[in-house]
Amino acid sequence: EVPEAATLEEAQEGLRRALGDPTLRLAYWLPDEARYVDADGKPFDLPDDTASCVTTRIDADGAPVAALVHDAALRDEPELLEEVIAAARLGLEKDRSLTALRASEARNRALLDAIPDLMFRIARDGTYLDVNAQDESLLVAPASELIGKKVQDFLPEQAAAETRDAAQRALDGGGTETVDYRVVLGGEERHFEGRVTPSGRDEVLLIVRDITERTRQAELLERERDFIRTIVQTAPTLFAIVDADGRIVNYNAALEALSGHPDDDATRGRAFWDVFLAPDDADDFRRSLASLVAGRHVAEHEHEFLTRDGERRAVAWSGTDIVDAQGRQRYLFSGLDIAERKRQQEELRASRARLVQAGDAERRRLERNLHDGAQQHLVSLSLLLRLARAKLNTDEAAADELLTNAGEELAQALEDLRELARGIHPAVLTDRGLPAALEAVAARAPVPIEVDVPDERLPTPVEAAAYFVVSEALANVAKYAHASSVHVRVARDNGRVVVEVADDGVGGADPSAGSGLRGLADRIGALDGRLEITSASNAGTRIRAEIPVA
Repeated sequence: EVPEAATLEEAQEGLRRALGDPTLRLAYWLPDEARYVDADGKPFDLPDDTASCVTTRIDADGAPVAALVHDAALRDEPELLEEVIAAARLGLEKDRSLTALRASEARNRALLDAIPDLMFRIARDGTYLDVNAQDESLLVAPASELIGKKVQDFLPEQAAAETRDAAQRALDGGGTETVDYRVVLGGEERHFEGRVTPSGRDEVLLIVRDITERTRQAELLERERDFIRTIVQTAPTLFAIVDADGRIVNYNAALEALSGHPDDDATRGRAFWDVFLAPDDADDFRRSLASLVAGRHVAEHEHEFLTRDGERRAVAWSGTDIVDAQGRQRYLFSGLDIAERKRQQEELRASRARLVQAGDAERRRLERNLHDGAQQHLVSLSLLLRLARAKLNTDEAAADELLTNAGEELAQALEDLRELARGIHPAVLTDRGLPAALEAVAARAPVPIEVDVPDERLPTPVEAAAYFVVSEALANVAKYAHASSVHVRVARDNGRVVVEVADDGVGGADPSAGSGLRGLADRIGALDGRLEITSASNAGTRIRAEIPVA
């Protein structure tokens, strides 16, 4: 009379009818909670036996299943009671198994629903048997469309082939296989990572996780690493990484080019100072490394590095502690080849010395020119004037001749002073600018000169530098070039004033042989400019100055 999969209340009513006891109560044992509940599912404590009511327990394999609280008179019909209890035991055990199975299935389904990954049951031939997805937007098609179809019907060819191969390996080997693939969903490429494990003789469980964001982050990190690696390898800065003992881990292309030692197994693992440093600098470097290892700051040092050919190169370097990709403590030394800086410093000191010497020489030249030129003429003029005054009343003809000579001396003195003033700073440059000043210089030159100068005023220091470049160049043309023509050009070009003087003479000018061109270089250098001289033999000479201008 009791239906299949009966409720506790239905089971209790069936037992009451079978035993003829309308007061019977059924208590059901919950093993997970270790207590009884009544037909309504409420907690139930078994009562003590009395003269009218007793409890009969129903056990299976020594474990409680249920209990009947019934009329004590039923003990007078033991066969009936035992027969009903045996039937109840079978039913309740079956019910317990079904209940446990349903609970297990419910728990498993809840677990599956709680997992954010996609899950597929797939047959050996690639047919979708079941699909579980919290977010169906990550599926290539709705779950209802997938079931019964094959993976190759939806996945890209390569992804489908990799999935089928992974399933076959899992079924053949009985282990877990991995598969990675990419698909386009909603116009966006998504990255997936899957684990395949057997779930039956001819089917597998495929658990798939969307790793798009993780893949993007990994790709971004890799691009950043490549970017930093490119900078390190192409930068002119010298980079070297060593361990706490000073052994070389690696170094960049700039240090490789400077030293001539390739970054390979022949140098890695060797002491840094044994490969790169001059012997007399090794101890200082070791002390600096020890300070870094101890966590102390290390100020910038200058050491001499040895190239593979034995050349010494001055390097300014500093160090810092770093942690590599494996979490190991390392020490980064970065430096700059300052040989060129040293050379420029020496050149600057030499240039300053030449400027001082040139100033002294120019003052001596002025003194000599004043003494030998205008001063002598003025002394003669004074003498002639005194003589003329003495003759004025006694010999008019002699006085007239003396005054004539005095006028000539005065004119010569004035010419000497004008020439001297032009050498110091021509008045025409101040008054009328560079075009007029260069035209005046060209007019005094012994060879034809073509002047191409824009009609605009430039900053005073730039005009003066350009003027003296042209003046010195034309003076050299007159003395040495044996030229038949000269072209002078001044132009603005990308924030600079370019001054060029080119002749068709014999060439062969040597900037280091005389003080004039060196002085020009110093003057241009003082304005952060640059002077270039091209003078091949029998090919003329070209002097080009570039001067920054705002």
